[in-house]
Amino acid sequence: MKTMYITRGLPGSSKSTIINKLVENEYNDDSYVTCSTDRLISPPPLYLWSKENQGLAHQLNIRLVEEAAKRSIEHIYVDNTHIRYSEIKPYLEFAIIYEYDVCLVYPNTPWANNVDECFRRNTHKVPLETIQRMHKNFETDESVTAKIQSQIDFHQSSIKVRSICV
Repeated sequence: MKTMYITRGLPGSSKSTIINKLVENEYNDDSYVTCSTDRLISPPPLYLWSKENQGLAHQLNIRLVEEAAKRSIEHIYVDNTHIRYSEIKPYLEFAIIYEYDVCLVYPNTPWANNVDECFRRNTHKVPLETIQRMHKNFETDESVTAKIQSQIDFHQSSIKVRSICV
């Protein structure tokens, strides 16, 4: 079954590292694509976070996910923070339209919810105040999953949603 993997976590919580390891261990062909707003702003290691670049990069990332779904790429990895359901919703719409199961991916690192440690580890120089605000506004897995399931039910879709910690 086609699956869309959507990361959720603070900057510095190891979302990208986890996705890179999952992809590296699982695939050696064209059956997957990773779409990341961070990579659109500037390729590693040059990237520095800026509020001004975020909106355009997020819109472009949404378009890239849509194109991958249209091409029926078997595994789509969406590597962003996805703090609130509203940030997941555009990708969910494509999952429903193009019949992708949804897997929410959470970092299982000991520091995933430690704001100071995430700030220290984040490679994009996201300001501490921004990470603190993101942590405060982070919607629970239960809430997000319920909203996703509500949309799936509303569209009478047969896709499934699940969460994993890796």
